[in-house]
Amino acid sequence: MGRYTPRVTQSVYSAVQGACYTPRDAKSAYSAVQGARFTATAEKGEGPVLLLLHGFPELWYSWRHQIVALSSMGYQAVAPDLRSFGDSDAPDPVEIITCLEASYYVTKFQKGGFTGGLNYYRNLYRNWELLAPWVGCEVKTAAKFVVGDKDLAYNMPGMKD
Repeated sequence: MGRYTPRVTQSVYSAVQGACYTPRDAKSAYSAVQGARFTATAEKGEGPVLLLLHGFPELWYSWRHQIVALSSMGYQAVAPDLRSFGDSDAPDPVEIITCLEASYYVTKFQKGGFTGGLNYYRNLYRNWELLAPWVGCEVKTAAKFVVGDKDLAYNMPGMKD
């Protein structure tokens, strides 16, 4: 079986530039996996399937721009809401941590306590104070920051500078 290679042309790029997959366009399909219902809210295109999984705390909607581009290049883009997100099922609170998992956490936290998590919040403002002298400093070592122009974090005030 040969490898599928879509052709990306300038006309394809121009056609999808600025295009966005909206909730009105979304096709909902439900799948049951090990007794849990998952919602594949976004699905577009035909061809080999590309499964787009969102991070925390996001939804299928995070992939709305890529869905249009990938489907126009000959792929079927599928972006589900992961477990406990959107319309997908969430586990019962009792199922979240089993006795074995709880035992593991207890063993690890007995060693150093839960100070790491607490110290983060205790030092939240201190971190800003310690970093203040570095604001505006130029990175002089080789560095590469890869991001899409529609990324939420990239569009926060001051990030593009």
